[in-house]
Amino acid sequence: MRSIFLLHFDYKTCEEEDFEDWNLADGKCLNGAKYMYKRRKQDARCLVKRTFKDMILHEIPCDSCTESDYECSSEFVRDAKGDCTPDYDQIALSDICDKANGETVSLEPLQLIKGDKCKKPMEIEAMNIPCEKILRESSNGKKIATIENKFDFEI
Repeated sequence: MRSIFLLHFDYKTCEEEDFEDWNLADGKCLNGAKYMYKRRKQDARCLVKRTFKDMILHEIPCDSCTESDYECSSEFVRDAKGDCTPDYDQIALSDICDKANGETVSLEPLQLIKGDKCKKPMEIEAMNIPCEKILRESSNGKKIATIENKFDFEI
């Protein structure tokens, strides 16, 4: 068997045309970038003849961001349709409305995922949330109130 192998293989060193680009995620953007490795073609009849090194990852940032580069902001939650809707419980627990003095608060429903590498962010339309509505729309149907206790004595 070994002699047959030697007759059909000439131990040629691989050239540049014996390698191909291999794209992760079928070349689509993933976390705002396209990722690519160089690998030897499957049908290449050659030997690399180099000491093994880890493959080098080529990262190409995507020009513009898409919705897959974003997640719901902390005051929002995804609904059944996949849209980010206000999480009134979370808004009530935060101090956003306290800072707004009961007025309407303007919040962006989406935020760029940390570590995302896309170059041009999407224009996110802010959502106006009336703070007086916050107390009525908590999930358990009860009003949420914050009470501050002040003590006028020393312990």
